[in-house]
Amino acid sequence: TVSNVDEFISILESIDPQVQTCAYTSKSSASSGIRLDGEMLKSNKNFHLYMVIPGEQLKPYAEILFKRCILNDLGHIFISKNGRKYIRTIFDAAVHSPERLDFIAPAIVEYPLTIDEPDIHSRPGNSIDGSLLSSLTFEEELSYQDKRQKLLSGAEDDAFDALYNYVKGRSKTTGIAAERLMRFHAMGDQGVIDFGHPLTKDDGTQFSFADVVADPDKYKNLSMPDPFDPGDGPSKAQLYINDNGTIVINSFAHG
Repeated sequence: TVSNVDEFISILESIDPQVQTCAYTSKSSASSGIRLDGEMLKSNKNFHLYMVIPGEQLKPYAEILFKRCILNDLGHIFISKNGRKYIRTIFDAAVHSPERLDFIAPAIVEYPLTIDEPDIHSRPGNSIDGSLLSSLTFEEELSYQDKRQKLLSGAEDDAFDALYNYVKGRSKTTGIAAERLMRFHAMGDQGVIDFGHPLTKDDGTQFSFADVVADPDKYKNLSMPDPFDPGDGPSKAQLYINDNGTIVINSFAHG
């Protein structure tokens, strides 16, 4: 865990020394500082940190920085409610995807909730030169893949338990046997959706992938919850019918 901006910057400096002199602005996250009757609801120390970098350098720089964090033993596994394993580090690598939204304003709360004033800091300095952070060597790439695999393997049992508990709950709401849902999720790990996989519209209406195959035009460009994590909320994915007739569901939450 990283408790404040100074600690975060000091860790990044050990990976990319130019962070020592870069300009930045930081603020607490939108959900930070919410209280109920004066008591903090959760210990949320997340914050947003903004540094200047040429736009074309952002994505490759973030990818290298992410890998170097993992190489420096700053990686961990996040297990979702449905047992998916995600390799994470001290910064959220997903924020660099172009479809992501950045919520900056504080949350709107009503009595008996209150919210603290956002914690905002800034520092003058230089912009980041993404070309100065070297790509991984062949040996470093092998080491990164090894660390990555060890993180995933170490979380296998916990991930299975989370998936099994999730599937038991989904079995009650969908009427599909838990063992069959387990097979659906195993297919999902390979990027494939079974014909009988239960899907959900944003309004909660349930349908199956077989329904889409039978009448593609009815579901074209449908906004929907993530097919493997519908509890994450509406509009997390979209269903597309390609020109060649193939059907794709793209999850903006999980890829």
